[in-house]
This record gives sequence, C-alpha cells and structure tokens, in this order.
Amino acid sequence: MKPRILWTLLIVAGLLMVIQLVRPLKQNPSINPRIELSAVHPVNPEVSGVLQRSCNDCHASGVYRGPDGVRRWCREWGSYTPDRSQKLLREICTEVKEGEMPGAAYKLMHPSAKLSPADVQSVCRWTQTASSSPVTIGGEE
Repeated sequence: MKPRILWTLLIVAGLLMVIQLVRPLKQNPSINPRIELSAVHPVNPEVSGVLQRSCNDCHASGVYRGPDGVRRWCREWGSYTPDRSQKLLREICTEVKEGEMPGAAYKLMHPSAKLSPADVQSVCRWTQTASSSPVTIGGEE
C-alpha cells in the first residue's frame, strides 16, 4: 500500500476513535407537567397503559427527534392551539386504526407494543372524548 494512503487511513481511524470520546450532553429539558397530554386531556387507566406500553418511548420524550426530524409532542400538548390539539387527536386515532403507530421497526424491537383491536378501540374512544371536551391546563379550563 502506498505510504500516503496508509497515513490517510491511519489518520481517519484515529479521528474516528477520538470522536468516540466526545459525547453530546443528553439532558431532558425542564417540562411543565401541567401541559403534558395526560394533564390536558385526562386519560383513563386502560388507555394510559396502552400509551405507556406503545407510545411513550418516542412521543413523550422531551429530547428525542424522530427520523423525520420532528420533535415528539406529548410533553408540550397544553401549548398547542385548540385546532392543533383537535387535529393531533384525530391523527392519533387514524394512525392506530391504520396500523401506522406504533411504527413497524418499533414493534419488531418491542413486540409487546403491538396494539390489539381492543387497544385501538379504547384509544380512539378516548381521542373522540378528549377532542369533544374543553381543554384544561393543570385542572383549569
């Protein structure tokens, strides 16, 4: 191998090892619990279990951004306009009915996240109730 190529490969390998030592700070931003989804639209225990099992890993984190770059939104629900809140509630039901959520890759890694027909029905019933009730922030209308 030519010495120039060898040195280039050694430098690249060395840089790759060095960048492994540098870690970005992973700290969740402070979240106001009064504006989380479950505080704005109270969730019954059945739906809460479904959300925790199948949704929260991606949609409740304050730091995680999906592959599409979109920040997940459940922790800041109370900051949305009523129109956006209604739209997102409809999308939740639509996506679980169509099997789009949880995502296929997530279900492969977490088989327990798969939604049963009863889970889908419970989530959709909850989103319909939540979308027809007034928005409350921390128990206040």
